[in-house]
Amino acid sequence: MSATKKTYPLLHLSCAGCAAKVEQNLNKYPGVSKAAVNFASSVLSLEFDAEAVSPADLRHKVQELGYDLLIETTSQNQTPRRSALGKALGALLLSIPVFVISMFYPELPGAHYWLWALSTPVVLWFGRNFFIRSFKQVRRFSADMDSLVALSTGVAYVFSVIQTFFPRLLSETALSGMVFYEAASMVIAIVLLGRYLEERAKDKSASAIRQLMGLQVKTAMLLRADGSSLEIPVNKLQQGDLIQIRSGEKFAVDGSVHSGYSLVDESMLSGEALPVYKTVGAQVFAGTINQNGSLVYRAEKLGKDSLLSQIIQQVQEAQNSKAKVQKKADKLAAVFVPLVLSVAVLSFALWLILGGEQALSLGLKAFITVLVIACPCALGLATPTAIMVGMGRAAQQGILIKNAEALERAKKIDTVVLDKTGTITEGRPRVSDIHWLNKDELLKPLLLTMEKTSSHPLSQAMVDFLEGSGGVKLSEIKHHPGLGLSAVFNKVHYYVGSLDLLHQHNIIPGPELESLADSWSSQANSLVWFAGNGSVLALAALADKV
Repeated sequence: MSATKKTYPLLHLSCAGCAAKVEQNLNKYPGVSKAAVNFASSVLSLEFDAEAVSPADLRHKVQELGYDLLIETTSQNQTPRRSALGKALGALLLSIPVFVISMFYPELPGAHYWLWALSTPVVLWFGRNFFIRSFKQVRRFSADMDSLVALSTGVAYVFSVIQTFFPRLLSETALSGMVFYEAASMVIAIVLLGRYLEERAKDKSASAIRQLMGLQVKTAMLLRADGSSLEIPVNKLQQGDLIQIRSGEKFAVDGSVHSGYSLVDESMLSGEALPVYKTVGAQVFAGTINQNGSLVYRAEKLGKDSLLSQIIQQVQEAQNSKAKVQKKADKLAAVFVPLVLSVAVLSFALWLILGGEQALSLGLKAFITVLVIACPCALGLATPTAIMVGMGRAAQQGILIKNAEALERAKKIDTVVLDKTGTITEGRPRVSDIHWLNKDELLKPLLLTMEKTSSHPLSQAMVDFLEGSGGVKLSEIKHHPGLGLSAVFNKVHYYVGSLDLLHQHNIIPGPELESLADSWSSQANSLVWFAGNGSVLALAALADKV
């Protein structure tokens, strides 16, 4: 069996028990090798045999359970958080007066009718989905969090309505004159507020994925055979297309440089703060930034094959994975609702037997209380939300975590070994030391003027260090990609950059200077060489703060 891996959004999950129910049923479905539901993100991760079962079959099974599966992302609801906020605010606005009247003004003339008028929209309109979904679950001989809310608020509301409009039916009992409108309305309002907070937590948890997706550009400048350029959507690009990119733009796809040279910021991939020189043949990656210069590169890996898309997919898979503690919580949540219903019925029965004259009143209160407070949502939401936030935050910082279990084991780490310093530095190098071999006062303004022609971070650090030294007029300024730059002043050639640039022009530093360079390099310093007229004039050490 060739397994197909897919993730689909789930609708109408109200608790961790719902997630566990979907997961258990799909894992038993023929053709499905693995099903995992992340309640925090409402996402179903599947591994199945596409020849034995189709997404439509799986959706039908999920719908039989009382939920829904979005197999076409275009139909996904885009405003669950806004809808949850509207319901919560509406319910609270009506429930607060109900609570105030019940607690402080119970003797107000016509109080029961006022309470009924304010509570009815809360229970039957804002809370209608609790009853609809609960009814669907009852038809399947099942129960979930909605069942608890619907049963508790429904009993309180129906009893209060009978007390309001048919008081004689209960006139001979200890409950005569008692209503529970505030319990029914406030419970629904608070649960709806909790649902909104859950949606907000999910939304924040998914922000890392959205930020990574924001690195993907929508259009690219296609270079046509006649030399003209045309801006087209990225999804229209084909392998082998030549793409032109200007300074400050992001690369649209993975490829290789066809012509030109530039500095490219690859910090989102490597964590290295310093940009990388790219010349003909060098690999470039989608989402990285062309800092200066114009490049033409050839498209090689498109869409989901690009490195950035693979990173996004890995982060999504990691966020949807489950830690051991979460698996235990899900198992508990699966039996939690039936257990709560049993405890609530038992509490009611015990009060009826032992409660004396107030037996029915106390039993009803106990029944409603157990159903209301025993919400398993936090049990199923806390762990996956923490995992999503942690992994998402790590991805933003350039740290990819394989799965939830790896994150869980990370607490045992006592030593971290890094193979290079560029991933943990500020990205703002500064001149830590400079050694001049020539005391000519014209050399400082000359070096400053040369460094000002480059946008490389090391050049900017040199400019900051030499600022105020004055300037000179240069000619024949030339940039050497990956090496440095050269210029002519008073008919003399000067060079600034790496040691390789000096070697290319037959400039060899003496043993003492090489020893100094080795010493500075061993202290994790970057070196900038300055030479002219066939000899080394200065050596600078630049360091980036950890």
